[in-house]
Amino acid sequence: MYEIEMKFKFNTQNIEDIITKFESLNIKFSVPIIQNDQIFLHKELQDYKIIEGTRVFRIREESINNCHPKYILTLKVQQEKALESREFETEIKDKESTELILNELGFKKFVQVEKKRMKGVLNNYNLCIDEVKGLGVFMEVEYMSKTKVNTEQVQSSMIQWVKGLDLGDYELNTVPYDTQIYNKVSN
Repeated sequence: MYEIEMKFKFNTQNIEDIITKFESLNIKFSVPIIQNDQIFLHKELQDYKIIEGTRVFRIREESINNCHPKYILTLKVQQEKALESREFETEIKDKESTELILNELGFKKFVQVEKKRMKGVLNNYNLCIDEVKGLGVFMEVEYMSKTKVNTEQVQSSMIQWVKGLDLGDYELNTVPYDTQIYNKVSN
């Protein structure tokens, strides 16, 4: 699958206002999901510079109310544009063995991302309201396609849609959470 996304960082911590706005549009969100992502890059990568063709593995631990965690392995292959990748996912049973396999393949853990996420859907968009530890409150708008589409056109449509929602004070953010956290702890 091809994934195209946009992130919008809110300058307020009031998630309830954002949720209320979406509920007025009949968009329902899930209960909060706790996600703990471990990001793996090839050990030969000197910097955390994700360029076209870079392979990024993620092991995600996901739980609701800290019960019955689920583990998901994701491979993202960076495409030409920012926040555009090919994505492959599968649920895994043994997180530790998967980490060992990634290490044997030459990948090492670079960064960890912790967040509370609420998910919703509108037409072709997956919506996520995220509270990311150390970064703040974001809304992620995601479009998934089986075939390659015009990324700039899709991202432009996302931006225009969000502008029309009158969600308050936010800024467009084109940097993935893992890169933001890596940059923050590296400086």
